[in-house]
Amino acid sequence: MKKHVGLSVYVEIDEELHVALQRRGLYDHENGFGLEVWAGGCQPLVHGGMESHESDPFEALKREGGEEVGREFMIEAVKYPTKLEDTEEAFFMATKVAIESLNLIRWHVSSGGLALLTEGELSKCKDLSSLDRERPVLSNVIAMFPHDLKFVKMGFDLYRK
Repeated sequence: MKKHVGLSVYVEIDEELHVALQRRGLYDHENGFGLEVWAGGCQPLVHGGMESHESDPFEALKREGGEEVGREFMIEAVKYPTKLEDTEEAFFMATKVAIESLNLIRWHVSSGGLALLTEGELSKCKDLSSLDRERPVLSNVIAMFPHDLKFVKMGFDLYRK
């Protein structure tokens, strides 16, 4: 089983805490630009899996982040991260950055872009796994996998004033 790695990123906007999420794009460049499953769904800003040759989950997270949001942003994002979970199945971290740091993001070609949500908005989140994986999630709907939502909520608990 592939170990999942992820990084939830938080920013303050007008003195209110937001999580920066990545929307899943319509096309999957790793699958010949076929349609992405659960397109439009949200996930932590960096989300992926360890490769078979990797043994250090933090290094895998930095690699995955470099691919998804760019190396320049990842250098900033991993300066002061907090580990949320490190198990056989998952390695998740959270970090809080200045809002201006989001300007450093360089999305990979399959990204659906940025979603900024408050904790209150997150409470309306739907379970992505309960939706039809072949139909894109509407832009006015927030949907995440339950395990990702758990880590995002842990980050809000960590960084809430």
